[in-house]
Amino acid sequence: MMEASGVDAIAQWLPGTLRARERSGLPKYLQLRDAVSDAIDDTRLRGGDKLPAEETLAQISGFSLGTVQRALASLAEDGLVVRRQGSGTFVQRHCDLIDQTTEE
Repeated sequence: MMEASGVDAIAQWLPGTLRARERSGLPKYLQLRDAVSDAIDDTRLRGGDKLPAEETLAQISGFSLGTVQRALASLAEDGLVVRRQGSGTFVQRHCDLIDQTTEE
């Protein structure tokens, strides 16, 4: 699980990842969503990890707060993260993802 230094870790890889995606032509919220999704796929982010606050992600990414919120909402719709009001946004645990796919 990502520790308190996780914000620092995300701050190290996220800006470079987003710069590489700039020329993709995708909207910014999709660039951010895809960067976080890829980080989950390659285990830079693991189930139960807490993502930085929306404002912090906006600062790290250079995107607006609305763009960050839209990206997180898309990740939540895809079942990759869970958003808990007052607690934050967390990477969905692998076993929870399996349960969701078997219920559909």
